Amino acid sequence: MKLGLSSLLFVREKLEGVLPLLQELGYECLEVIYEVPHFSLRWEEDRERLRGLGRELRERGMEPSVHTPFLDLNPVSHLPQLFELNRKLAERGMEACRLLGGEIVVIHTGTCKIPTQEFRRRARERCLSLLRSLAERAGELGVKLAVENGSSPSNPFSVPAELRELVEEVGAGIAYDVGHANLREREEGRRLDVRSHIRAMGRSLLHLHVHDNRGKDDDHLVPGEGEIDFDALSGALREAGYRGMVIAELWDPGKPAEVAKRGMESLKRYFG
Repeated sequence: MKLGLSSLLFVREKLEGVLPLLQELGYECLEVIYEVPHFSLRWEEDRERLRGLGRELRERGMEPSVHTPFLDLNPVSHLPQLFELNRKLAERGMEACRLLGGEIVVIHTGTCKIPTQEFRRRARERCLSLLRSLAERAGELGVKLAVENGSSPSNPFSVPAELRELVEEVGAGIAYDVGHANLREREEGRRLDVRSHIRAMGRSLLHLHVHDNRGKDDDHLVPGEGEIDFDALSGALREAGYRGMVIAELWDPGKPAEVAKRGMESLKRYFG
């Protein structure tokens, strides 16, 4: 497994400036969130910077992945203008991944804001339509689309078995977010069984986000600092033969260097 970190942790830093630290700590991958504040989302401004960042990553022996924009967006919005904007920005995220020299692009499924059966049905239909379009575009660009599970029943296809059916239908893979999975199970009154989740996803598992929480909020803690059983997750991944990225998606912008160090120590303990 390849140990990596999300750019989420460095929201107050310039990405190019943190690469020496990440290399020193031993990170093999960086998941670049194509989003403000690191990028303007104006393509003419971002394009050359992405190429340069990709060169720096290669020189340091680090592999990139990309997370598409998600702030102020809802992929399954009932407003056609917002739905189309999300599609365009997701395509930009895939183009950003190609410029960086990466292969995997992560996307959310969105949130159904009106919790009725009819609106949830419509949200699932919009999600399916969007992902079909994006998976086709990913194929044209030579990248792989990884669909991330949400943290609530209001997120379409947030259960691993359902998510597997979805990605197999559209021609994508799964980005399994274990922190989101824990919150989803806790909301239903259950404890997270990561082994059953890994088995349910099978060969559709393409990418992994790891962070911890205490079952109530999306804390994005260092693995081992919350309630999730990362020993069980590590064992299940090894049994499944998973060899992809393990991206620590951590959040503490006040002390990113310290958290990045603890994050690597945790990744080595569980997945090294």
